[in-house]
Amino acid sequence: MNAEHWNTRAAAARTLGYIGYDKAAPRLQTMLRNDTDWLQVHAAVQALHWLQHKPALDDIKHVADSHWYPLVRNFAAVTAQRLSQGQPPLDKDSQHYYSHRASNCSAEQFAIASEPATAKVYDAKFEGLSQFTYKHPWCAAEAESEGRDLEQFCALPESTVKPAVAAKVGESWLTGTNRGEWGGEMMAFYPDGSTELILNENIEDIYSYGSTTYVTTGLAHLGMNDGILYRTTEIAKGFAIEPIYRLPGAPMSSWKINPQEILINTYSGPVIFNPATGLRTPDGCEAEVN
Repeated sequence: MNAEHWNTRAAAARTLGYIGYDKAAPRLQTMLRNDTDWLQVHAAVQALHWLQHKPALDDIKHVADSHWYPLVRNFAAVTAQRLSQGQPPLDKDSQHYYSHRASNCSAEQFAIASEPATAKVYDAKFEGLSQFTYKHPWCAAEAESEGRDLEQFCALPESTVKPAVAAKVGESWLTGTNRGEWGGEMMAFYPDGSTELILNENIEDIYSYGSTTYVTTGLAHLGMNDGILYRTTEIAKGFAIEPIYRLPGAPMSSWKINPQEILINTYSGPVIFNPATGLRTPDGCEAEVN
């Protein structure tokens, strides 16, 4: 449960609960206080219920009362009720938490707050931003050779990437590319003409707030529906980046609804991000589980 990847941590938590490993209960209980990844909280609630660990009851009730995400609040409330009444655990088939949809909630109700063209550029014609071209990261000089197929690809015009979005940060630009199941990346373009790979993720959009940017990323493909919000910070040499929130699902679109807040329209419904307060669901949006 200390793995680098958030999905691995959530899977480990569910597994320990499923197999009845009681010694994991204290560690699972600490996961209930995770403010960044709702899926890890969901997994810990489910695992603790499978373990029938009643010392976690107050913490589960706190999740039911205070978590920002209705899906997690509702799940914790049901679990707390069953656990307090000594009812048997829920079935050991994991809830299909990625099949949920927000009911009676449309992102279209939110107006778009425009961003200055001097700080944000979109590929409006679906031709790519030719002013920010770069060679595909596979073709980087330091990349290990993968044989003649890669060599041939890197010699083709198709190996030149034209991103779909660019945001100005200080004197530099961050660009984003989304190739669906074929991946994507965020690149930095520095004033001296150099470039740097900052993030290997499908980039939906990039929002600049001074020296800090927030990046919506994710992929919905086959059984996957993952979305992560990243924060980048301009440092002396380049950018530091970290994941700060798991989104309900992969972002389909996003836009600023006022100077501070971003509406992120995911495949599992819209959420609003405010850098000062975090994520929240719009008023009236509740999660339905199919």
